[in-house]
Amino acid sequence: MTDTRISKIQVRRGNMADLPILSEGELGYALDSRRIFIGNSTHAVGTGDGNETSFTVPSSTTYPLTSLYNPRFYLDGNEVGANDYTVAGTTVTFNTAPAANIAITMRWNSELVVRNNLVTPPTLELGASQAAGSNTGFSFDTTNHNTLFMNYSVKLGSGTGFRIGNLRIVVDSVAGTYYIDDQYNTLTSNMGLTFDGSISNGVFTLTYENTETSTATVYYTFELWKM
Repeated sequence: MTDTRISKIQVRRGNMADLPILSEGELGYALDSRRIFIGNSTHAVGTGDGNETSFTVPSSTTYPLTSLYNPRFYLDGNEVGANDYTVAGTTVTFNTAPAANIAITMRWNSELVVRNNLVTPPTLELGASQAAGSNTGFSFDTTNHNTLFMNYSVKLGSGTGFRIGNLRIVVDSVAGTYYIDDQYNTLTSNMGLTFDGSISNGVFTLTYENTETSTATVYYTFELWKM
């Protein structure tokens, strides 16, 4: 007679504050906030030269650091202390320049979006008084996707301005052009925030202009596909 065995599979779990960098393909569940994450493979960021302190995260990571949970950086495989670098948009700046020939890599957890009202969306922090063309930190590879739908809400840091809207973007990757449509309702007074974009080396980057004197926090969900 054949034996039947029933196995129970459980993923790594705990509170959000205790979530570690997960192994490639490993799932983690934050019990307190009911959010699910998955670990990614290691990505090369650059090589130190003893002078340069700022490095751009490669576009192959697809999405901006602001949509990644707790990115961490490594020098020749040794983790850099969280207080030893800062992240702004897609740029990481180390307090001390990595030594020459030191490999700089990055690991992070991606959040798996669950369609219910318990999911906390990612955010974009858009600086106050920023000129047109400023980088939001959101980008995508146009060889993989050419259409973006983004539902968003905006709150000014001063707490005096709110907006809800929908961005629709189509990219003509052959011509290197794009079409952007931003439909929104300002819930309070008019808000001096304008979205635009740019294309470089096949990567579309969402840009903005913020004429407000306070930071705008954008909460969003999005869908990408290719026609």
